[in-house]
Amino acid sequence: MAQLKHWLFADLHGTVLELGPGAGINLSYYPPDINWIGIELNPFLHPYIRQEADRQGLSSINVFKGTAEQLPVADNSIDTVVSTYVLCSVTQLEECLSEIQRVLKPGGLFVFLEHVAAKPMTLERRIQEAVKPLWKTLLHNCHPNRETWKTLEKAGFEWVHYQHFRLSLPVVSPQIVGKARKSLETTLPKALALTSGN
Repeated sequence: MAQLKHWLFADLHGTVLELGPGAGINLSYYPPDINWIGIELNPFLHPYIRQEADRQGLSSINVFKGTAEQLPVADNSIDTVVSTYVLCSVTQLEECLSEIQRVLKPGGLFVFLEHVAAKPMTLERRIQEAVKPLWKTLLHNCHPNRETWKTLEKAGFEWVHYQHFRLSLPVVSPQIVGKARKSLETTLPKALALTSGN
């Protein structure tokens, strides 16, 4: 997993926004010269994030309280959005992906590593379905059977590249890792478009 994260994060640059960084477990994998923004709902974790950033030599960081469905960040302001094991827990996945595209600059990247649903009609999938109610309650709304890749494909990114792989873990063994790019084409906000018809 460490090698995989090194590969995912090694070439990141500019302003990077991470969804749900927790206590900052991913900070050791980032290049030290990025401008890092963390959106973490739990404010009690914010001091731990800052401490870890200091340990890793990340000098340009900002941490905000917020959710993935309502990012407190300006439109077209982020070079890369990062999500590791967060999309399983968001309440509205479609809204989350729409917000990611809103804040990304044209041509910006969404980098993701997530556990996902097993193949339909398999014993593993049936187990995921059976444990889902308790799993969500105990693990902060985590959906063990979410077909995240299908929603990503329909979200409107210019392209989405990912691969499936497996870990030796119960329930969350099926995983996906990949990147998606926001289109280089931009559209005017609705209010501006209405006033600039000429």
